[in-house]
Amino acid sequence: MTEVKVEILNIGDLPEQFKVDYSGIMKEILNSEEFAKFCFGRKFKFTRLSGGQVLSTLLRGNENWNMQEDYEWDVTKVVLSHDGPGVVGHCFLGKEGIYSNLDAIKYPWELIGNMAHEMTHFLGFTHPYLAGKSWTPWGHKYKGVSYDVGYFFRDMAKKIIENKTRDVNLIREIIHGK
Repeated sequence: MTEVKVEILNIGDLPEQFKVDYSGIMKEILNSEEFAKFCFGRKFKFTRLSGGQVLSTLLRGNENWNMQEDYEWDVTKVVLSHDGPGVVGHCFLGKEGIYSNLDAIKYPWELIGNMAHEMTHFLGFTHPYLAGKSWTPWGHKYKGVSYDVGYFFRDMAKKIIENKTRDVNLIREIIHGK
């Protein structure tokens, strides 16, 4: 399988607790066997695509502003805002920016989940209620591919970040003899 790159060129002014390697973590998840198994094993609703076709669409990296099959997730900017606890984030199709609300995001893995969710929109997936379905966005457990992928990235990123933090703390203990 071709390794997919993730490039985040410009991310807003992050609080200290949010400073992690976003591109590296997202790349690790996107190229993981766990993500492939997740997609292949999932019956995504509100799409005619199989799990394998969803995975293929995500891996090809055809963002709606450049439409090139380059096997890259290109994010040129992540705008961080403080808009109250409501909306977690959004994007504007045809533009390369992701907008994330730090009032609704408390941990770096939640920001990674939000960025992955928004990337699925750039790669062609939408919310069912925006695709002519009679559903409303509130009060329904299943909201589409974007949510499934975002939640998967969030949960995997949490494991990765927590494991790296444990590894760093262990190394510090070894070095400093604590």
